[in-house]
Amino acid sequence: MGEGIQGRRHTSCDRSTTVPLGIAPPPSMPYNKDMNNKQLKSYYGGRVLMNDTAAKDPAVIAALEAMAARNFEPLPTPCGGTWNISDRH
Repeated sequence: MGEGIQGRRHTSCDRSTTVPLGIAPPPSMPYNKDMNNKQLKSYYGGRVLMNDTAAKDPAVIAALEAMAARNFEPLPTPCGGTWNISDRH
């Protein structure tokens, strides 16, 4: 086993690493520069922006048609207010 920092011996359980100050470790998932440069088109009078793939998806179209029928207003909630997961009704 090799000598570690300050003469410490590394064991198989010692997985600590040090990074010199001023040097950031690489991100775990690099940013995908092509992810956000898709061409978006305006639909429903500018209320919706979507790409060509979404515009051809039947589920997306059905959801947008239902939202457009109610003029993009939110659906009413049955009781309003805030519900917590521990509430009993």
